[in-house]
Amino acid sequence: MTIWRTRAATSCLALLGFISLLSIPEPGSLVTDVMPAIPTQAPPQLFLPDDLGTLPLIYGDSFTPSVIANQLKHGAVVLPLGYDFGEAGNVLVAAHSSGEASFGSYRFAFGQLAELAVGEQFVVGAHGNRYTYQVYDTEIVWPHQIDHLPATSRSTVTLVTCWPLWTDLQRLLVHAELISLKEERDLLPQDARP
Repeated sequence: MTIWRTRAATSCLALLGFISLLSIPEPGSLVTDVMPAIPTQAPPQLFLPDDLGTLPLIYGDSFTPSVIANQLKHGAVVLPLGYDFGEAGNVLVAAHSSGEASFGSYRFAFGQLAELAVGEQFVVGAHGNRYTYQVYDTEIVWPHQIDHLPATSRSTVTLVTCWPLWTDLQRLLVHAELISLKEERDLLPQDARP
């Protein structure tokens, strides 16, 4: 039991270690610098299918480990790599999959991420739009294997968490591609979720 708790306590730092291997954009090119303000719109959310949950999306503005660790306590974090939903490029969204209490109320945010299968869809609500993504691949990689993050001209999202559950041994990556974009005002109530 102690070994698992110790490993879980380090999983946040391990996830941050994976993130730290990513190339950091030049100052002034962070996605938060070009994103329109959305004060009158609904807060950004990730709608996973079935019972996998709905999560707030926190737009990261830093690669500082302590800042990201704090943001992960409030939902899934969109890392500031210079890409945004609906645009060409890969958006990276990270969240916890460990039950360590110090990780906050979203410590199990991606605890069931492995249940998201190829062909399934999820929705991102942001900027007054609903972006529907379809999973095209899932894989488990070692923390140093950041080359598995797609460099693409398509609009894609990679959901990432530590794997297996309660450990920081590897990373589960779920890759998805944009298949639909609708403005929120054009949606009927039944269109709001995947």
